[in-house]
Amino acid sequence: YQQALHLLESNPDKAPAAYELIGKAYYMLADYKKAGRALEKAIEADPNNSDYFDWLGKVYGKRAETSRFFTAWSYAGKCRSNFERAVELDSRNMEAIDDLFEFYLGAPGLLGGGVEKADAVSELARQRDPGKYHYLQARLAEKQKDFSGQEKHLRLALESAPSGVGRILDLAQLLSRLGKYEE
Repeated sequence: YQQALHLLESNPDKAPAAYELIGKAYYMLADYKKAGRALEKAIEADPNNSDYFDWLGKVYGKRAETSRFFTAWSYAGKCRSNFERAVELDSRNMEAIDDLFEFYLGAPGLLGGGVEKADAVSELARQRDPGKYHYLQARLAEKQKDFSGQEKHLRLALESAPSGVGRILDLAQLLSRLGKYEE
Protein backbone atom coordinates (compact mmCIF):
# COMPACT_ATOMS: atom_id res chain seq x y z
CA TYR A 1 0.00 0.00 0.00
CA GLN A 2 2.91 2.31 0.70
CA GLN A 3 4.26 1.76 -2.81
CA ALA A 4 0.85 2.38 -4.32
CA LEU A 5 0.55 5.59 -2.33
CA HIS A 6 3.98 6.71 -3.50
CA LEU A 7 2.98 6.21 -7.14
CA LEU A 8 -0.46 7.74 -6.78
CA GLU A 9 0.61 10.76 -4.76
CA SER A 10 3.56 11.57 -7.03
CA ASN A 11 1.21 12.29 -9.94
CA PRO A 12 0.19 15.98 -9.77
CA ASP A 13 -2.92 15.52 -11.96
CA LYS A 14 -5.20 13.25 -9.98
CA ALA A 15 -8.49 11.96 -11.32
CA PRO A 16 -11.27 11.13 -8.86
CA ALA A 17 -10.42 7.42 -9.22
CA ALA A 18 -6.85 8.16 -8.09
CA TYR A 19 -8.18 9.83 -4.94
CA GLU A 20 -10.38 6.78 -4.38
CA LEU A 21 -7.36 4.48 -4.60
CA ILE A 22 -5.38 6.75 -2.28
CA GLY A 23 -8.26 6.63 0.19
CA LYS A 24 -8.47 2.84 -0.01
CA ALA A 25 -4.71 2.49 0.50
CA TYR A 26 -4.79 4.70 3.58
CA TYR A 27 -7.81 2.75 4.82
CA MET A 28 -5.87 -0.50 4.52
CA LEU A 29 -3.00 1.14 6.41
CA ALA A 30 -5.50 2.16 9.14
CA ASP A 31 -4.87 5.88 8.59
CA TYR A 32 -8.53 6.75 8.51
CA LYS A 33 -8.08 10.51 8.70
CA LYS A 34 -5.99 10.59 5.50
CA ALA A 35 -8.30 8.03 3.89
CA GLY A 36 -11.26 10.30 4.57
CA ARG A 37 -9.52 13.37 3.13
CA ALA A 38 -8.68 11.52 -0.08
CA LEU A 39 -12.19 10.15 -0.49
CA GLU A 40 -13.70 13.58 0.15
CA LYS A 41 -11.55 14.91 -2.72
CA ALA A 42 -12.86 12.10 -4.95
CA ILE A 43 -16.42 13.08 -4.01
CA GLU A 44 -15.72 16.77 -4.68
CA ALA A 45 -14.57 15.85 -8.18
CA ASP A 46 -17.36 13.32 -8.82
CA PRO A 47 -20.29 13.86 -6.43
CA ASN A 48 -22.48 11.22 -8.08
CA ASN A 49 -20.23 8.20 -7.56
CA SER A 50 -21.87 5.71 -5.22
CA ASP A 51 -18.63 3.82 -4.55
CA TYR A 52 -16.88 6.92 -3.22
CA PHE A 53 -19.65 7.55 -0.70
CA ASP A 54 -19.67 3.89 0.31
CA TRP A 55 -15.93 3.93 1.00
CA LEU A 56 -16.19 7.21 2.89
CA GLY A 57 -18.89 5.55 5.00
CA LYS A 58 -16.49 2.68 5.73
CA VAL A 59 -13.84 5.20 6.79
CA TYR A 60 -16.22 6.95 9.19
CA GLY A 61 -17.29 3.56 10.51
CA LYS A 62 -13.69 2.72 11.37
CA ARG A 63 -13.20 6.16 12.89
CA ALA A 64 -16.28 5.54 15.04
CA GLU A 65 -14.91 2.16 16.14
CA THR A 66 -11.52 3.60 17.06
CA SER A 67 -12.59 6.90 18.66
CA ARG A 68 -13.59 8.03 22.09
CA PHE A 69 -17.23 7.74 23.03
CA PHE A 70 -18.32 11.31 22.26
CA THR A 71 -16.63 11.61 18.88
CA ALA A 72 -17.68 8.09 17.92
CA TRP A 73 -21.33 9.21 17.81
CA SER A 74 -20.53 11.91 15.29
CA TYR A 75 -18.53 9.54 13.11
CA ALA A 76 -21.28 6.92 13.27
CA GLY A 77 -23.77 9.49 11.97
CA LYS A 78 -21.44 10.37 9.12
CA CYS A 79 -20.96 6.66 8.41
CA ARG A 80 -24.72 6.13 8.14
CA SER A 81 -25.32 9.22 5.97
CA ASN A 82 -22.58 8.24 3.53
CA PHE A 83 -23.89 4.68 3.23
CA GLU A 84 -27.40 6.07 2.69
CA ARG A 85 -26.11 8.46 0.02
CA ALA A 86 -24.26 5.63 -1.72
CA VAL A 87 -27.46 3.56 -1.95
CA GLU A 88 -29.48 6.63 -2.96
CA LEU A 89 -27.08 7.27 -5.84
CA ASP A 90 -27.08 3.64 -7.01
CA SER A 91 -29.65 1.25 -5.59
CA ARG A 92 -27.88 -1.59 -7.48
CA ASN A 93 -24.58 -1.13 -5.63
CA MET A 94 -24.59 -4.40 -3.71
CA GLU A 95 -21.58 -3.49 -1.58
CA ALA A 96 -23.27 -0.27 -0.46
CA ILE A 97 -26.51 -2.15 0.20
CA ASP A 98 -24.60 -4.67 2.31
CA ASP A 99 -22.78 -1.93 4.24
CA LEU A 100 -25.97 0.04 4.92
CA PHE A 101 -27.76 -3.17 5.93
CA GLU A 102 -25.00 -4.06 8.41
CA PHE A 103 -25.02 -0.54 9.82
CA TYR A 104 -28.79 -0.58 10.36
CA LEU A 105 -28.65 -4.09 11.81
CA GLY A 106 -25.84 -3.33 14.25
CA ALA A 107 -26.41 0.28 15.26
CA PRO A 108 -28.77 1.27 18.06
CA GLY A 109 -31.86 3.30 17.23
CA LEU A 110 -30.26 6.44 18.67
CA LEU A 111 -27.70 6.29 15.87
CA GLY A 112 -30.28 5.60 13.19
CA GLY A 113 -30.13 1.82 13.21
CA GLY A 114 -32.98 -0.62 13.41
CA VAL A 115 -34.20 -4.00 12.23
CA GLU A 116 -37.04 -2.45 10.19
CA LYS A 117 -34.59 -0.25 8.31
CA ALA A 118 -32.30 -3.21 7.67
CA ASP A 119 -35.26 -5.19 6.34
CA ALA A 120 -36.17 -2.37 3.96
CA VAL A 121 -32.61 -2.24 2.63
CA SER A 122 -32.59 -6.01 2.10
CA GLU A 123 -35.54 -5.59 -0.28
CA LEU A 124 -33.24 -3.72 -2.67
CA ALA A 125 -31.36 -6.98 -3.21
CA ARG A 126 -34.44 -9.17 -3.77
CA GLN A 127 -34.73 -8.83 -7.57
CA ARG A 128 -31.06 -8.28 -8.34
CA ASP A 129 -29.47 -10.99 -6.23
CA PRO A 130 -31.91 -13.42 -4.58
CA GLY A 131 -29.06 -15.26 -2.85
CA LYS A 132 -27.89 -12.03 -1.21
CA TYR A 133 -31.47 -11.16 -0.29
CA HIS A 134 -31.97 -14.47 1.51
CA TYR A 135 -28.59 -14.14 3.20
CA LEU A 136 -29.62 -10.70 4.51
CA GLN A 137 -32.95 -12.13 5.66
CA ALA A 138 -31.02 -14.86 7.48
CA ARG A 139 -28.95 -12.17 9.22
CA LEU A 140 -32.20 -10.48 10.30
CA ALA A 141 -33.56 -13.77 11.62
CA GLU A 142 -30.32 -14.37 13.51
CA LYS A 143 -30.55 -10.90 15.09
CA GLN A 144 -34.08 -11.75 16.24
CA LYS A 145 -32.93 -15.18 17.50
CA ASP A 146 -35.23 -16.89 14.98
CA PHE A 147 -32.90 -19.77 14.14
CA SER A 148 -35.46 -21.73 12.11
CA GLY A 149 -36.05 -18.62 9.99
CA GLN A 150 -32.30 -18.17 9.69
CA GLU A 151 -31.90 -21.77 8.51
CA LYS A 152 -34.77 -21.40 6.03
CA HIS A 153 -33.23 -18.29 4.48
CA LEU A 154 -29.74 -19.77 4.38
CA ARG A 155 -31.13 -22.77 2.52
CA LEU A 156 -32.91 -20.45 0.06
CA ALA A 157 -29.71 -18.43 -0.35
CA LEU A 158 -27.87 -21.65 -1.19
CA GLU A 159 -30.58 -22.67 -3.67
CA SER A 160 -30.25 -19.27 -5.35
CA ALA A 161 -26.47 -19.56 -5.60
CA PRO A 162 -25.63 -23.27 -5.40
CA SER A 163 -22.00 -22.79 -6.40
CA GLY A 164 -21.42 -20.08 -3.79
CA VAL A 165 -18.92 -21.47 -1.32
CA GLY A 166 -19.77 -18.72 1.14
CA ARG A 167 -23.41 -19.77 1.20
CA ILE A 168 -22.44 -23.39 1.85
CA LEU A 169 -20.21 -22.33 4.73
CA ASP A 170 -22.90 -20.04 6.19
CA LEU A 171 -25.38 -22.91 6.31
CA ALA A 172 -22.78 -25.36 7.62
CA GLN A 173 -21.83 -23.02 10.46
CA LEU A 174 -25.45 -22.60 11.48
CA LEU A 175 -26.15 -26.34 11.32
CA SER A 176 -23.09 -26.94 13.47
CA ARG A 177 -24.26 -24.38 16.05
CA LEU A 178 -27.68 -26.05 16.09
CA GLY A 179 -26.11 -29.46 16.68
CA LYS A 180 -27.19 -30.85 13.29
CA TYR A 181 -23.76 -32.39 12.71
CA GLU A 182 -24.84 -35.17 10.36
CA GLU A 183 -26.48 -32.76 7.99
